[in-house]
Amino acid sequence: FSGQETKARLAQISDGFAEDIQYPTTSKPIRDDVALQKYRPNQSIASSVAISPKQKDSPQISIKSSKHQYFVGETITAIAQVQGLAAKQNISILGKLIQNGQQIASAKVSPFPQDPHQFELRFESLGDIEIDSTNLARVVASFQFDNEHYEIGTAVNYVNAVASVDHVAVAQVENEYLSIPVYINTTVPGYHQVSAILYKADSNQALLSLSAEKELLTNYDAIPLKAHIAALKAMGHQGPYILKDLTLTRMPSKPTFTTEYGTVSQESFDIEGFPFSDYQDLPYVDEQAQARLEFLTQLGSSQ
Repeated sequence: FSGQETKARLAQISDGFAEDIQYPTTSKPIRDDVALQKYRPNQSIASSVAISPKQKDSPQISIKSSKHQYFVGETITAIAQVQGLAAKQNISILGKLIQNGQQIASAKVSPFPQDPHQFELRFESLGDIEIDSTNLARVVASFQFDNEHYEIGTAVNYVNAVASVDHVAVAQVENEYLSIPVYINTTVPGYHQVSAILYKADSNQALLSLSAEKELLTNYDAIPLKAHIAALKAMGHQGPYILKDLTLTRMPSKPTFTTEYGTVSQESFDIEGFPFSDYQDLPYVDEQAQARLEFLTQLGSSQ
């Protein structure tokens, strides 16, 4: 880059950073679908491959689980399909769940009526299966067509729960924050983290990504999620809200240093809103971030 190009890029980075540090990392506005996908938890990623990579129009096989993480006893589901075959071409398919190189379950396979080359795989009655929660499992689709055999798989996390969200208490305004207490039951006290997304109640539009962590010293305690007034005002909505997409994580600690997880039995929680005038209208200031911004700005001006 030339000096002017570098200067322009640094200015662009500085502008984005200046916008970002107006809000706590635990209370970030969600302005578009790209940001929503970044913050939405437990998303799976489709796996796909061409069966003949050297051919331009080669058929493709793919698989995608309904989510990435499941808890012991949950039904694991996935969609497997073949694209690019003739409409009437016959396909047979098997589904299997594999961990540590061993098949631990078989899937119930159901074709989609509207697409004979698309199938749902369901792994039910998994509660009695022995698992190794330290390793990922794989959902594998095994296709048979054109007298050939093809396989494709995707990783899923299948774990025991060590905690659960008991309930979400009534929200209150505390100075410049909307505080939302999330009550936790845990079998293993220690540092726990809660993350969630705050939505408009009337339109289901995502507003804020919220997160908080706390050391729980007992088996039952609350972790408050806090929405900053600057972030709420940036999104221009005073409530009411819905809290969704909750995740509960126990942070690694001695002796195993393993990340563990908790369940959330309820999909959403109603959250009361308050007029912005009820809050202390204080800007969020992170002095360390402000110093970094000043350095970036100075660096850009000196190029």
